[in-house]
Amino acid sequence: MDGAAVAPCPVLIHTVQREWAFSCGACVQPLAESCLGKWKTVRHGWMPLRAGCAAALASSIGLRTEPRNRQTRRRALQLNDAPGCTQNGCACATQAENYPFKTDEDYQLHHPAVRRLTDWRRASERAPPEVFAAEPCDHRTRAKLAVAPSKDGVVLGLFKRGTQEVLPALGCAALHPTLKAALLRLKGTLDRFQALAIYQPGVKSSAQSSQGALRFVQLTVERASNQVQLVLVWNRKRGPAIPALERLVELLWDDEPGDLWHSIWIHWREPKPNLGNFVFALETSAWELARPRALAGGRRRPGFVWEALDGLDFTFGPFNFQQANLAVFEEILRCCNMKSLVAETSELVEEPLRLLELHAGVGVIGLSLAHALASSRGWASVALLSSDENPKCVAPFAANARNIVPDLEVVSEDCSFRQAVSFAPLAADEVLQRLADADRGPHLLVVDPPRTGLAPRGRKKDDACVSLIRSMPDLKLLIYMSCGHSSFRKDAFQLTACDDAGDSPAGQPFKLVDVKCYDMFPFTSHIETVGLFVR
Repeated sequence: MDGAAVAPCPVLIHTVQREWAFSCGACVQPLAESCLGKWKTVRHGWMPLRAGCAAALASSIGLRTEPRNRQTRRRALQLNDAPGCTQNGCACATQAENYPFKTDEDYQLHHPAVRRLTDWRRASERAPPEVFAAEPCDHRTRAKLAVAPSKDGVVLGLFKRGTQEVLPALGCAALHPTLKAALLRLKGTLDRFQALAIYQPGVKSSAQSSQGALRFVQLTVERASNQVQLVLVWNRKRGPAIPALERLVELLWDDEPGDLWHSIWIHWREPKPNLGNFVFALETSAWELARPRALAGGRRRPGFVWEALDGLDFTFGPFNFQQANLAVFEEILRCCNMKSLVAETSELVEEPLRLLELHAGVGVIGLSLAHALASSRGWASVALLSSDENPKCVAPFAANARNIVPDLEVVSEDCSFRQAVSFAPLAADEVLQRLADADRGPHLLVVDPPRTGLAPRGRKKDDACVSLIRSMPDLKLLIYMSCGHSSFRKDAFQLTACDDAGDSPAGQPFKLVDVKCYDMFPFTSHIETVGLFVR
C-alpha cells in the first residue's frame, strides 16, 4: 500500500440501548457525531474516522488503497514513533493494549476477513463462523527480517511497501519476548562490528560483489528451551570462507554462551534476478550449520528446533515452513469437529483409511490425525501419504514419523498408499494427477495451500486441482485450511457447485458442513479459516 495510511471498511456497532451507532473505521471505538473527524472513501462506500485517531494513521488493516495522487499526499501522515511493521498492515501500535476483538461478535462485525466470511455464510442462510483466538501479544515465534545500514548503525525490519527501504520492526508487540531479546542482542553485535558488510540495494562495489554482504536474518524460538535458532542470509554464492562473517558467528556464539542461541546457520543466497526480495534461495547446498548446539537424545538433529504440538514432538529445520503462532495452531490440531469427522469417515471405509496431506511441510497435521486414529485402532488401520514440493521436508518428516512410532518404516518418493507412512516431494497438482490415474485414491484429504488457494503456483485461474479432487470417487472428507479468505470462498464454490449450469467442475460435489476461523495473525486483516467438506 506504499505506506498509505488507510482504514477498514465502514462498520456499524450495536449499542447497549439497542440503537445503531457508528464506530471509527480504524480504532473501532464508539463515535459520537461531535467527535466525527472526517469521512473516508473506500471501495465499499464511506467510513467514519474519529478526530485525532492514531489508528487511522498507523494502521493499514483491511483498507483499499486510494488513487495514486491521494496516496502521495497521505504519506506525510505516518506516525513517527510507530514501529515499521505498521507500514505492512500490523496494528500493534494501536491495538496492543486494548485488542478490539474479544468475542465472536466482535470479529463478525469488525474484523475485515471474518466480516466477509460472515456475510458469505449468511447469504446462504448458514451460521457465521466461530472464532478461536489466544493472547495477541508475544505470539510470533519466527521472524524473517531485512538488514540495512543506517546512520545510527544497523536496521532490522521490514521493507516499506514498494521500496527497498527497511523500516525497524523491533518494537512490534507481536514478537515473542525471547525473539525481541535475540534481535536486540543481534543488533547490538552488528552495530559494534563495523567491519561486517551490510547489503545496500542499488549500490555496486567491488567488495560487495566479491565478498557478499549480510542481507536478511531469520530467527525462530524453540519454546521448550527458550533459545533462538538464527539464520544469517549472506548475499553471495557459497565459496571461500568470509573472515568477517566467521568473526560475527564467533562474537554471537561467545557472547554469554548457552543462554540464548540454539544454533546459528548461514544461508548462501546467490544473487539471481528471479529471487527478487525472496529471503532464501532454492539450492539445498546453500545451507550451512555454523554453530550447532549439543543435543541429548539420539533422534534429535543438531540445529533443528523441536516443538511439542498437541502432545506430539515435531522437528523443524530453518528451511521448513513453520506456523508463527503455535498457540493458535495447536487449537486447530485439537479441533473436536475435525477429529470426530475423521473418526466417522474411518468407520465408513474399508481398512486402512487412506489419508492424503497436500502442502504438508514436515507433516504436523497429517501425522497428528493419523496418530489419533492409530491410537484407538492401530497403525494397520491408516495409510498416510504426505507431500510437499520442498525436498528439504523429507528428512524432518521422516524424523517426526519415527519419533511418534520408533519402529515405523517411512518411505519417501513413493506416491502411493502401499505403506503406513509415505512422503512424496512433489507439488500438489502432480500428486493429484498421479493419484487420479491410480486404482486407489484417498478417503480423506487435508490441504493447507498458500494464500492463493488450490490453484497451482503462478496460475491463479487454473481450476485443475479442484477438478481432480472432485473426480476422486473414494474421497469422503476434505479438510481445507486457508490463510486467504478470498481464495477459500472461491475454492469452496467450485468444490460445492452442482453440474446443473454446466460450468462447474466435473465429479460429485462436496457439502461444506463447518467453517471455523482462527486468529493466527493478530493485529492484521488476515485470518486462518478451516472448512470441513463431506460427501
